[in-house]
Amino acid sequence: MSPASRVRPGRTGFTLIELMTVLVLVGLISATAMLRYSGSTRRATFEWSLDRVVAADQVMRTHATSTGQSGHLRFEIGGRRLERVVGPKSAIVSVVDLGERQRITRFLAAQRHVETGTVEVPFDPEGHSETFALEIEGPADQSAWILFAGLTGQTRRFGDRRDVERILELTRPPGPDAG
Repeated sequence: MSPASRVRPGRTGFTLIELMTVLVLVGLISATAMLRYSGSTRRATFEWSLDRVVAADQVMRTHATSTGQSGHLRFEIGGRRLERVVGPKSAIVSVVDLGERQRITRFLAAQRHVETGTVEVPFDPEGHSETFALEIEGPADQSAWILFAGLTGQTRRFGDRRDVERILELTRPPGPDAG
């Protein structure tokens, strides 16, 4: 046997320490990747929920204008579902689920503020509603306000309730003592 082909005793494989080091490094890399991925997933799910709320409003407006039927959006504060209700018998046409960890937490309009209970936002046969805003909360302290313009259906997103209240104050009809 030549000296080059001899195997040295004790070097036929990996040591336990080498294997453990590799496993720890793979575990750290996997954990870091999962944390980054889960944060992105939470943000994407929250954005998807906000888009679903906007779409529910747009579908309600489109349905009203195309059929000439009034209706309303109905939801529970603290809940995760919106119901689109239309027609003379107030049939629930569709339910929009915002996802497991998303909730509607507040409703604001010029004449009413709701933080508990059931809310109905009426739409007339032309697709108009009152101007209103919804606060949606998601996991990891995510929160956003969506303001819906009653006549046009345009939406705008806000992070601060005070900005929403300032805009709604401008839409409030003048009181009886206004000149």
